[in-house]
Amino acid sequence: MRICLWAAALQCLVWGPFIILAPQQSAIAYGYATAPRDLFLWQGMGLIILLYGVGYAVAGTDPLRHWLTVALGLLAKTLGPIGMTWAVLQGQTSPGVLRLIPIHDVIWWLPFALIVLRGIRSVSPATAAAAPAPSSRSDHAPVEIPPVASPADPGSSSPPAALSPPRDTRHHTPL
Repeated sequence: MRICLWAAALQCLVWGPFIILAPQQSAIAYGYATAPRDLFLWQGMGLIILLYGVGYAVAGTDPLRHWLTVALGLLAKTLGPIGMTWAVLQGQTSPGVLRLIPIHDVIWWLPFALIVLRGIRSVSPATAAAAPAPSSRSDHAPVEIPPVASPADPGSSSPPAALSPPRDTRHHTPL
């Protein structure tokens, strides 16, 4: 799972900057006959791809913990090709744009889907019920805070609460 995510991260971390830094060349590599007129939008897509690469790299550190990031990637790698295919069918763009979909999107469907399924199973109620109960001891027990003396109370001889350290009652018996 980790290797798959790191490979996807590498692909996005190479392809995203290529689109950002060389938008005309990347559009032609993608299959456009000429570069898109609004290159800043094309570069924006490159930025999104770059950010997905960062997300996949983070998810690669602990795939089951970051399964939701992988689910978002799977959604993008599914809806992106659908959108591109729709644009081709509507005559809005050349069919050449579809040539990179298999190596940029389709190859990740199965591994990403498996990671998402395992991630969902890892947080399912059945799995949570089988997990050991947390310890009743807490190192973060509440600390008793003494009452604050009002500055208008002239009979108060104690320093203001902001200057008094809170009493730690975890290991002491009450008086």
